[in-house]
Amino acid sequence: MCVTSLTCSVLMNFDGVRPITPGRGLKQGDPLSPYFLLFVVEGLSTLIYKAVGQGDLHGVRVCRGAPVVSHLLFRDDCFLFSRVNVVEAHKLFHIIHIYGSPSGQEINLSKS
Repeated sequence: MCVTSLTCSVLMNFDGVRPITPGRGLKQGDPLSPYFLLFVVEGLSTLIYKAVGQGDLHGVRVCRGAPVVSHLLFRDDCFLFSRVNVVEAHKLFHIIHIYGSPSGQEINLSKS
């Protein structure tokens, strides 16, 4: 409700113009957009951590005693690490499907 009821005040040549009310939610370039993306991507991260904790996925270690790395998330990229087998590939695909359905973010199969 807070985000959709937003109004913006603008000064033009030191004079105030009538308030601007956005028509629909957040748009690309909005300063709040990166924070909402972080909340959404946290869901993907939680699904991956849960699968690793249950032993369904296995990340990689740089050396003995190092922590397991199962995924790395960047601004618009995601690197997933697992064993090379059909079972873990299906599990990753399932996790990404669960995440992608409500978020609208899906794998670009032509690039992956």
